[in-house]
Amino acid sequence: PLVATNHVSGSALVADHLYKLGHRRIAYIAGPQNTEVGRQRQKGFVERIKKLARGHEAIDLRVYPAEFDYVSGERIAREILSFNKSDRPTAIAAASDQMAIGALRAARDLKLDVPADLSIAGFDDISLAELVVPRLTTVRQPTDHIARRAVEIIFDTNAQSVEDAISGELIARDSTGPAPAN
Repeated sequence: PLVATNHVSGSALVADHLYKLGHRRIAYIAGPQNTEVGRQRQKGFVERIKKLARGHEAIDLRVYPAEFDYVSGERIAREILSFNKSDRPTAIAAASDQMAIGALRAARDLKLDVPADLSIAGFDDISLAELVVPRLTTVRQPTDHIARRAVEIIFDTNAQSVEDAISGELIARDSTGPAPAN
């Protein structure tokens, strides 16, 4: 049996959040596509953005492949944020908090105000997400619920081999805000 966070729906929560804040130029820093988690998180984000764009104003979404670490998040954010202001995204969504924290560092080094100039969101709700400045908007993985469910399955003698995907929760903090006016 597998008990894990529903990475597709969690990433869709981030897409919805950024869309509701008015962001239409969005960069997604994706996790490694040779991992199931990386593929699922990208799928959830990209599919949700495409659905939001149908019949509405266009959304400029660009996806950048990376690793689940601070270094690649910072490196890619520096690249993205070096674009002309009119081409630069107003929001960066990252497939992990580590990547998002790297993006926060790049924004700070480039003197961009988060969230006034740029919103940044991650995924995982690691301890550092609440300590960085500004505090990181993220998807909290329900680790207590996952652990309880896994133990239930282990001790259930009638349990079938199942995959149980448990929904995460969007934790909106100070790193996201309304899209800046053109």
